[in-house]
Amino acid sequence: MVRIAAFVFWGCLDPHPPDAREAGGHVDATAASSGAVTPEGPRPEPALVDLSCAPTANELRWTCDVHVEPPQPVQVRFHRTDGLSVERVHTSGEVANDHVVPVYFLAGGTSYAVEALATSGASESANTSIVTDLPIPLVQSTLEISGTATTPWVGTNTPCSQRAIAVVYDTSTGDLVWYDELDPSGTFGDLNMVRFTPEHTVVGEAGDDVIEIDLMGNELAHLVDVNAMLGADATFWGLHHDVFARNGLYYVMFRVSYEPGDVLDAVAILDAQSTLLNTWYPSEHLPLPDAWSGDWLHTNTIWVDDAGDLLLSWTAQDTIGKVKGDPSADDFGTLEWTLAGTAGALGSDVTIDWSAIEEPHAFDYQHDLSLTDDAQVVLLDNGNGRGLVFELDEEALTATAVGVYPTGSAACGPQGTAALTSAGKVMVGCSEGTLLEYDAATAEPEWEAGFSCELPIVTGGAGVRWYPLDDW
Repeated sequence: MVRIAAFVFWGCLDPHPPDAREAGGHVDATAASSGAVTPEGPRPEPALVDLSCAPTANELRWTCDVHVEPPQPVQVRFHRTDGLSVERVHTSGEVANDHVVPVYFLAGGTSYAVEALATSGASESANTSIVTDLPIPLVQSTLEISGTATTPWVGTNTPCSQRAIAVVYDTSTGDLVWYDELDPSGTFGDLNMVRFTPEHTVVGEAGDDVIEIDLMGNELAHLVDVNAMLGADATFWGLHHDVFARNGLYYVMFRVSYEPGDVLDAVAILDAQSTLLNTWYPSEHLPLPDAWSGDWLHTNTIWVDDAGDLLLSWTAQDTIGKVKGDPSADDFGTLEWTLAGTAGALGSDVTIDWSAIEEPHAFDYQHDLSLTDDAQVVLLDNGNGRGLVFELDEEALTATAVGVYPTGSAACGPQGTAALTSAGKVMVGCSEGTLLEYDAATAEPEWEAGFSCELPIVTGGAGVRWYPLDDW
C-alpha cells in the first residue's frame, strides 16, 4: 500500500474546551479552524513574545516556555516542516507572563516549525524549530495506509508487544506520534485493555492495576492491586478484558468462581481513591438457568452511557444487555433489556429488524459494544467478521440493523474494533490485520491501514482495539 499525505490546518476554538483536561495548568484542544482565538472582553496587546522549547524524557513529547508581556493567554502552533499532516494548536489560557505549554503528537526523527503568539490575535509572535529523536525501538512502528481518513489520529495498545504501552498514529502519514508505558510490570492485549477517553486521557487495565494518565504522561489515578481487593479467583482471570472510565469512576470486570470450572463475570465500580462503590453480580440480576455451567457469560466489553448505565457484551450467549449503573441507587444492577444475536439463553427483549442488510441475520462472539447519543448500537460481530450498526428504540424495544461493514476476514479473533467517527464514518477491524474506515451511507471503504513493527514480534504481539481520536 502507498503512503497518502495530507496537509490540513486545525486550530483551537475555545481556550477552555469542556472536554479537555488541564495538564499542568494548560489546556490542549484541536478543532477545524486555523484562526487565532479571540477571548470575550478586551485583551492587552503584547509588546513581547519569547519562545524556547525543550525535549522531555519521552522522545515524542516536548514542552515550550513562552514569555509574553503584558500577561495574557498564549497559543503554541506547530507543524511538520515537510508539509505533511496537520498543524496543531495548544493553548495556555492563564493570564500570565510565563507559560509552559505541552507539545505532543510528534513523529519521531522529524523537524517541526513552532510559533508562539497571544490568543488576542495580535501579530507579534516568536518562532523556533524542533527536531525529534526516534522513539525507543520497542515501540517503533508505522501504519501502512491507503485512502483518506476523516479522523486525524487513531489510538490503541501497541500491536508490536504485550507490554502495557498505549500508542497513537497519524492517519495521513502512518507515523507513530505518541506512546506511553502506563505500567512497566503490566500487559495490554486480548485480556487487558486500554481506552482513550473523551477527556483526552488514556486509561489502562494492566493486570491487577488500573491507571489513567494525561497526554503528557502525568498520572491522574492509579488503582493498585484491584484484583486482590475484589477477591477474584486467582485460578481464573482476575481483572480481565475491559476497563471504562466516566465522570471520575472506573469500571472493571473480574471473574467469580462458583464450582471448579464454573465462572461468571462481575463488574466493579470504583473511584479514583480506590474506593469500591458497588459491584454488579450476574447471579443477583440475570435470569440464569439452573443448569448453567462453564464460562457461561464470558463478558468482554463494558460501555457506560451518559446516564451512567452499563452496556455489557456477553459473548458466550451472543447477547448484549443494559443494566442500571448508578452505584448509589436502589435499582443498581437491574437488567433493563437484552438484545440477542442468536437464540441465547438470556432471551432477547429487543426485537431486531434485519431486513435492510444481507444475511447472516445474526451476530455472535461480539466485541467492542457502544451506544451513541443518537441511539445507535455499534458492535463488532466477530463470528462473522464485520461491524454492525443498529438503530435502537429503547421505549419500543425494537432495533433495526442499518449497516454492515466487513473487516475483510471471515471471522475475527479476540477483541477488534467497531466505532463511529465524529464525521459519521464507521471504523472496523479485527484484533489483528487491516483497519478500515467506511462511508456509512455507501458502505464503501475509504481508508485502510495495516501495521508494521521495527522489531520482530517475539511474543505474538497483542490483540488491539482501535479508537478514532477525532478532536484530539
